[in-house]
Amino acid sequence: MTPEDIAARKEAEKQNRLDEREARARDAAHYKAFELLRWSVPLVAFAAFTEPFIGFAYVRQALLLLVVLVIQALPQSILLWTEPDMEEEG
Repeated sequence: MTPEDIAARKEAEKQNRLDEREARARDAAHYKAFELLRWSVPLVAFAAFTEPFIGFAYVRQALLLLVVLVIQALPQSILLWTEPDMEEEG
């Protein structure tokens, strides 16, 4: 890495730091999301491998896909739902 690359990386890190309020809101959103997922993922896994669904591979695949997508998107969704709307300039 060149010194210019290192300086550019340090400048980008400075600009991307969260302030205390943003960090607290992000942490709270992750806590809420994973608290919900802590209970729902085992239930979905149990339901996917019990008798009614055991023969339907596509149902198990759909449930797995749903869980993976929710795990990735839920913290950010909670954060966006709890933030106040931006005021329009005009």
